Amino acid sequence: MAVPDIGRLSLTVCIFLGTYTTFLCGRPPNPTPYNSKEADSMKFAVTPSTLLIRSSISVALGILHAILCFTYPSPPPLLCPNSSFLNPSIFTWTPRSIFAVTIILFGSAVRLYAFRTLGQNFTFRLAKPKTFITSGMYRYVQHPSYTGRALNIFGNLILLQTPGGVVGCWLPSWIVSATPLWGALFIFFAGGTVWVTRKRVSEEEAMMKEAFGDKWEAWHKKTSRFVPGLF
Repeated sequence: MAVPDIGRLSLTVCIFLGTYTTFLCGRPPNPTPYNSKEADSMKFAVTPSTLLIRSSISVALGILHAILCFTYPSPPPLLCPNSSFLNPSIFTWTPRSIFAVTIILFGSAVRLYAFRTLGQNFTFRLAKPKTFITSGMYRYVQHPSYTGRALNIFGNLILLQTPGGVVGCWLPSWIVSATPLWGALFIFFAGGTVWVTRKRVSEEEAMMKEAFGDKWEAWHKKTSRFVPGLF
């Protein structure tokens, strides 16, 4: 195997970093209060088994993608039997890979900063917080952790979880080339995620209003939900 150039090496490092920060984003920063009585539409997604499965898949795909970047364009057949299906735009530095890596890392930074700002108040299962925090990003936006997570997930989707990526190594050609199928799956996944998140946000806001009353309502009126100054 030839010595990788600086481009391949730097992309490999960035993929490893993105994989690690994605793992941290999906890891509860505090013990999860599974006995909470608060309504929570996402409680099914934060069980120990669900979190383990999601993180295992994410880490496995990230590590494999990094190895393929390092060995591209001739990855080991054992890791990628169908290397001809690989999309060069996600295994080398291109506008697509730059965009994906950037939003993965930026989204991770936003979410992890939200973890740090809320401290013990941040739990994966909805539970009434002990204190009302409006510092840091929370001076401008109400749910930065959702924004960060959405960016992180989207970046991983267009980089790691596409038919031209790692998954294409093991799929038959007719599935890899089934563009309408992948488009439908993306729409289904994105639509379901938006619907569940919207309902979860409503439940969280109802909980916060009950817990902090007028103080929360005043903050709610002067801040945006997800993106400062936009929405």
